[in-house]
Amino acid sequence: MKSSIRVVAVSSKGQIVIPEEFREELNLKKGSSLVMIREGRTLFLKREDDVRDEFADLLKISEKSLEDIWGSEKEDVWNKYLE
Repeated sequence: MKSSIRVVAVSSKGQIVIPEEFREELNLKKGSSLVMIREGRTLFLKREDDVRDEFADLLKISEKSLEDIWGSEKEDVWNKYLE
């Protein structure tokens, strides 16, 4: 996908209009969900589905790691805190 830059205005209600070209390219329709990310003074908008997909693999790895730790009888890390 090509990179593009557009200047948009913020309304008195804090609303912005996503340019039609961007909406068409990203298949954004009425009711589409976006995630806004702020890094310092920079704002990013990403499709919610894309963000969820990006974190899906990380979530699986995290769940597996926690299962390995919490499900281990050999190295029950919680026993020392429960004594």
